[in-house]
Amino acid sequence: MASWNSVIGVAAQPVINKYYNTNKSKEANKAVAAINFETGLNPISYATEKGLVKEPLGLQYPIDIDTNQDHLVISRYKYERAKGISANKSKPSENPIKDITSGGIIKVVVLPMPKVSDSNGAQWGKSDLDFLGMAALTVLKPSITGVDDGGNAVDTENAATGVFGKIQRTKNERDRFLRGEDKRTGIDSFMDYGSATMAMSGSMAMSSLGMTVSTDEILARTSGQILNPNAELLFQGPSLRQFSFSYLMVARGRQEGKQIRGIINNFKSGMAPKHGGGDKAPLLTTPDIWQLEYKKGRKKLTTVNKFLPMALQNMTVDYAPDGFWTAYEDSQPIAVKVNLTFGELKPLYDKDYEDGSNEVGY
Repeated sequence: MASWNSVIGVAAQPVINKYYNTNKSKEANKAVAAINFETGLNPISYATEKGLVKEPLGLQYPIDIDTNQDHLVISRYKYERAKGISANKSKPSENPIKDITSGGIIKVVVLPMPKVSDSNGAQWGKSDLDFLGMAALTVLKPSITGVDDGGNAVDTENAATGVFGKIQRTKNERDRFLRGEDKRTGIDSFMDYGSATMAMSGSMAMSSLGMTVSTDEILARTSGQILNPNAELLFQGPSLRQFSFSYLMVARGRQEGKQIRGIINNFKSGMAPKHGGGDKAPLLTTPDIWQLEYKKGRKKLTTVNKFLPMALQNMTVDYAPDGFWTAYEDSQPIAVKVNLTFGELKPLYDKDYEDGSNEVGY
């Protein structure tokens, strides 16, 4: 069992030495009692200087972190639903946390700069539309867009009224052509249209007999053709971003061990659902939410991404990251590995970015 009085870096503590040298590139063996918080901006200042809380509610790792260097600030807020059903706004406010909550800050955690990366995206999906759908869409388009193929405005009300009649007339023209009563081609390649229709009918007939044969299979086997899927990749909606962080925290003294335990407890309690009654309470309340900021001193970094308000979706803590249990005399693990997964509460839109800005943005 390791002692709190052991000196980090000596042969008696090889595990501490490995973790310490790997994860903290500052002066080795600095005594906790000699730490000078005046050299940086400690997390207590983050909470109090803005008048957000009356009592100091800051946590930090390492305990002697220099906030004049790049670092990550994670602020915990009480979730209170803004007025209106939707939390999305056409334009973000100066303080995006207010778009979601007015509940106030609960705690602030300051951590070293992590491995920084972001991933933005939008949902796109393949869309297929066969010849029947394309024919119907051609008829429907003017009533939806308000203009015809020539770009001329149309009366959408009258256009919508005549849609189904036009579709029926198109079908009737096809049927007359197939019966040999009309040699005109009101639709491109009625012959192909007729073959496809017959293949569709054949597929349904075979299905009624318990045989599953697709229209494409019938066409491919009889004419070496398949239905034109008219495939396109179409926009289907925005995506919500996720961010994952991993921290290996080494306790070099009792106070640092206390900070590590406080940080873990803060994340666990903040992400937990809330209920005001007993175990059988009919309603649960949304967990706390989080605002993340990359900062140097009091300034936000413009060279890396920003964050919208987030939910802490998942957290894992490994109390023996080296594969075996190592602890001090009071059973405080020498090192713990904390993995956090956050998800933004709303998607990003083009208005969240400023044209010509010298910032990376969200």
